[in-house]
Amino acid sequence: MHIMRVKLNRSLKAPLHNGIQTRILKKKKTEAFLLKINLLIIILDNLIFWHLEVDDQFKISFQFKKLILRYLN
Repeated sequence: MHIMRVKLNRSLKAPLHNGIQTRILKKKKTEAFLLKINLLIIILDNLIFWHLEVDDQFKISFQFKKLILRYLN
């Protein structure tokens, strides 16, 4: 009887231990996923900012050329 109790206790503790490991693994996977998403957001944000900056520079230079042409005419 005593041996059976030990086996029952071990079998009851095993799923609890596996459940904790599963939760930790899910938490780590979620953290890694969120880090990847944050990195992608930063990259996209920088690309959009760069395009806006280039567009603004183009607009400014285009307006400056218009101003010079008006002044020369």
